[in-house]
Parts: sequence; structure tokens; C-alpha cells
Amino acid sequence: MYEKVARGHATAYLNKLPPHDRLLAWLDGAGGEMALDIFEKYCYSKKPGRVIKRLAPALSPILHSPRVLRWTRNDVTLMAIGYSNSTENQIFQLPEDVQPLYSERAVFQTNVFFEYIANDGIGTSTIIVASISHHAIARLVERGAVAPEKLQESVPLLLDMCTNVALHAYILDVGVFDLYSFMLPWNNGAFVMVFMEMDPNRESGGKERKQILSIRTYLNKEMLSMHDLERIRGFPDGVWALREEDEEIRRWLIGNARPWNFSETTLEIKELDEF
Repeated sequence: MYEKVARGHATAYLNKLPPHDRLLAWLDGAGGEMALDIFEKYCYSKKPGRVIKRLAPALSPILHSPRVLRWTRNDVTLMAIGYSNSTENQIFQLPEDVQPLYSERAVFQTNVFFEYIANDGIGTSTIIVASISHHAIARLVERGAVAPEKLQESVPLLLDMCTNVALHAYILDVGVFDLYSFMLPWNNGAFVMVFMEMDPNRESGGKERKQILSIRTYLNKEMLSMHDLERIRGFPDGVWALREEDEEIRRWLIGNARPWNFSETTLEIKELDEF
């Protein structure tokens, strides 16, 4: 597919998502208050499905897929997911001289937690866990990895996969976060993912992660060099399914990680744009 046509499909998909500031305003406004009231009313129930059934309509269309993470007498946690768009330089902390390079929009996944803890009360918190750039979405379409009409299904799936990679890096203490990249195989090609630092002025309810794992581009099979193929060799499928302890995944992620800086990233992106 022609690059300009693919970029048009990426833009059309982003336009369907709410701006990130609108998501935050909903959480802080009447919508978020109503959702929290429903959660508070039903979180004492012995049937977790009841609170999900009551809460889901109140979350739509801002949040999706509510699920129970913990359900005990004294500790209840539910999570819902929001997908929003924002220019990257509004979310990421960037050196001033490279901010114009990150002026395009991206899709951000925000996890919203509804929590009840005995003797501590009811509340919500948010965390931005993953993103995918406009550039990466366009490359997916241009290079035939995702059909334009499937973006609405595929992008949330990819962001969920990206989230698991990030959580593995934290849980397994991989030790490579700020300014490190990963290359992971997918659909006969590979993604380039980069840990980007979050702007500290962005509020996230006490659960803030300073880094967001961002999908930067997609390379098809013909574009992968021998070095790239060696880098992704031995990929453990368990990366896509979150596990608390897995030494194989830990070793693979450490071996796959590559340090970079903003000047190098600028050159890398320019090189990738030539394909």
C-alpha cells in the first residue's frame, strides 16, 4: 500500500479515539464520580460479576473491558482500560531540541484501577502503560501486517502485548528501562519498542510508572538484517502472557535490549523512514 494512503488510515483510526485530556477530564468529572459510586455500591457483594455488570455501562465509551484483579473481603481491585490519542510531546519528557520530532499523535493505553481497601476506603488511580505511534500504525498498514479495517481490533491487542513486555521488565528486574529499546518478532516481521520517560507533570494517581513502553515502528520480514534476526532468535512465547517468575524470559529480554539516546533515535527513525 502507498505510504500516504497508509498514513491516512492511521490518522482516521486515531481520530476515532478520545483525546487523552478528555479521558482525564472524564475521570475527574461526573462520569468518573458516577462510576466510583457504582463500584462502591457493589464492591461489598460476594459476586464479582455483579459489579462488572453494573459498572461496564457507566464506563462506556471512555473505558473498556473491566476486569477483577483482586476480590477478597478486605481488598477489592478492578481495572478498566482506556485508549486515547495525544501528541507524544505532551506525554513524554523530551529534550527541547527533539520535541518537534515527537509532535505527531500516538495511541496511549491507560489502565484505571477502582480500589477498595478496608480501613483505607474507596478510590481510583491511573497509569499509562503503553503507546503506539502514528508512524508505527501507518507502517503496519503499509507493510500488510494489519488491514485498515482491523486496526480497531489489532491496536488494543498490540498495546496489551506491549504492556506485558513492560511488566515483565519490571517484575523480573531486567534493569533496562529509560532509553532502552527492544525488538520483538510479530507476524513475520518485528516491532521496535522503546522505553520513553513520562512527563513528571502528568498525574497518575500514585501508581505512576516513569517509563512508558512505546511501539515505534514495524519492520516486515524482508527488512530484517542478519543482526535483527539474531537479536530476535529464541523468542520465548511466554513474553505475551504475564508470569511473575521466568528466568528464560528475563535472560532473553536482557539480551535483546539495546541502549539508545535521542540523537541516535532521530537517526534511526530517519533511516527507517527510507524503507
